[in-house]
Amino acid sequence: MNRLATIFFLFCCMSITAVQAQSSGSIEGQVFDLESSEALTGVNIVLKGTNYGAATNINGDYKISNIPSGTYTLRATYLGYETIEQEVNIRPGQTLTFNLEMKLTFLGRGKWWFPVPSVRKSW
Repeated sequence: MNRLATIFFLFCCMSITAVQAQSSGSIEGQVFDLESSEALTGVNIVLKGTNYGAATNINGDYKISNIPSGTYTLRATYLGYETIEQEVNIRPGQTLTFNLEMKLTFLGRGKWWFPVPSVRKSW
């Protein structure tokens, strides 16, 4: 009887996983610099309003898995680059490939400027 219960438990777990996989999808892609076409490492990719997200690896690749089907706003942020927001539609059982090209902001060109608060010393 104990063996039968174990087999039944494993069957239920596999069934739940299969149902979840059929009702969810994935999104993957690469992120590049718009001007140089170099891969960007460490770009934050999130689906706004959810806990789903990833960061790009050294090759600029990212993948977010097990996303419930639906329409989301994908948001890509990276220091020194313009933020990208794009609506994406996740379909059950499919992997959406979504590559991004990010544009440098004014802080990424020429001289760097860092505001420093003035400090007065009174001796």
